[in-house]
Amino acid sequence: MNNKKIADEFLKLSDKSKILFGELRDLPEYGRKWQNYFENAFEVFTKLWKFQQQHREILDQQLGLKRWQVGEIASKIGQLYYHYYLRTNDPGYLNESFSFYSAIKRRSYFKLSSDERSELVLKKFRYFARFIVICLLLRKFDLVNDLIMGMSQNMADYKGSLSAASFEEWSRLCSEAELFAQAEQVVLLEDGGTRYVCEEKRLRLLPPATTTGLRLRHAVIVGSKMQQAAFSELTIDMYRALFMLEHQFPTGDGNEGPDQLLNPSKILLFCPTVARFLSAFATSTDQCTLDDIILLYFSCNHRDFGKGMRNANSEGLVLCPSDASSPVHPINCLFLDDLQPFTRYPLFVIADSESRTIFEGFQSRFDRPLVCLMSPSKVPDAYTKLLPFGSLFTLFLYCPVTALSVVCHKPIVAAPLWSQAQQLLYEVEYEISILCSKSKRLSPVLVQFLSDDFCRILLARFVICYVTMRLHQNFKADKDFRPRSIPAMSEDIIENDRVSKMVLELAQLLGALPYFISAL
Repeated sequence: MNNKKIADEFLKLSDKSKILFGELRDLPEYGRKWQNYFENAFEVFTKLWKFQQQHREILDQQLGLKRWQVGEIASKIGQLYYHYYLRTNDPGYLNESFSFYSAIKRRSYFKLSSDERSELVLKKFRYFARFIVICLLLRKFDLVNDLIMGMSQNMADYKGSLSAASFEEWSRLCSEAELFAQAEQVVLLEDGGTRYVCEEKRLRLLPPATTTGLRLRHAVIVGSKMQQAAFSELTIDMYRALFMLEHQFPTGDGNEGPDQLLNPSKILLFCPTVARFLSAFATSTDQCTLDDIILLYFSCNHRDFGKGMRNANSEGLVLCPSDASSPVHPINCLFLDDLQPFTRYPLFVIADSESRTIFEGFQSRFDRPLVCLMSPSKVPDAYTKLLPFGSLFTLFLYCPVTALSVVCHKPIVAAPLWSQAQQLLYEVEYEISILCSKSKRLSPVLVQFLSDDFCRILLARFVICYVTMRLHQNFKADKDFRPRSIPAMSEDIIENDRVSKMVLELAQLLGALPYFISAL
């Protein structure tokens, strides 16, 4: 193949890749019939990437191929792997995405002069933002902090190349990334004078309770709390909910069964309208069977009619009490009646909202199992300053050891103690799951959800949250500081002496026993 044909072939592959990438961008963010589009895109981009590697010198001579153009190809491949992860729920694709983004950084593909035109500068900033998201999901916080610093420095270097509006927008995005990273670094581990973030927060699954029964297959994650840290249409609560629904990366020891390696599909909705939420929720039921659980996670504000109605449509979905006497129903208010059609399927709801009373009357009209875990309706004043860093209730469901450290004001934990605490947490979760399976007083509805690995751990962590709030001196005085569930968790579990003792052992391990001293 002569040099001209090589250049022509590259342009042909490049044009085809742009067409396919555009088709992927136009695909609905949820639903079926997406697999072929990704397979075609991966095939063309793989050819394009290998082709430019093999003929870089000729392409430079014939077409004047720039390094930023190579970086743009790598960035798009990184985006492909990230979106494939969102579609397949396989965290392994995040590593593939990371390899391309880190290659861009390592080889300085987006190294530009200070007077470059604005469209090239914006490409570089978009690369920074996308790489930060990947590093957040892989929990590479040293690199996250490094990228935020690099982005901030580049903002100063290229200020003259951007319009005032673009500069303001990217400055805001940089600040959002910084706040988001701070929120997830609310507790740090310390080892040998070095402080760092725990690398693994995905679930360590308990031994299977049964090989039959209900299984969690689909999840819809909604985040609309405007006061929370958020980055790239992901609030800190949504980020943590994402980790609740993924098992740890396979260890490669051959002990992972097929069910243990299967994460539920997830749809992420940032400040959606009610119409968008209902559309996504309906899509999640397309492939459901009668034994498929749908998990619905809400991290939303609530709306009392007559209060602040003017801004109701500007903040995304809000939870509203059913009130037939109200003359106004804002378009973004979600009512329990909106969810009733979906109670045809087993439904596991997590409602992280200051108005849990909205869900207290929630029942299935179709005689299918329904569980709702509801956050406390308020928190002690001493903890309100942490609201931008995420909900305490979601934090307990995500990582009880981190949550316990936060409520006991322990921002630094020695790494060896953290490892011991994680092992003890695993034992507490297992103890609670055994108690639930043997309880004669636990609601039969709750028992049905114990067959699923994820739901069983979430129920165990709900109990740990409740017991902590019941025993902690800053929370125990007011029952509104405690979470609730429908059906209610039986007292032989939430008041169990063995569980209480293990939670206190966890607090003692973290050096936080003084906050529970009256419970001894």
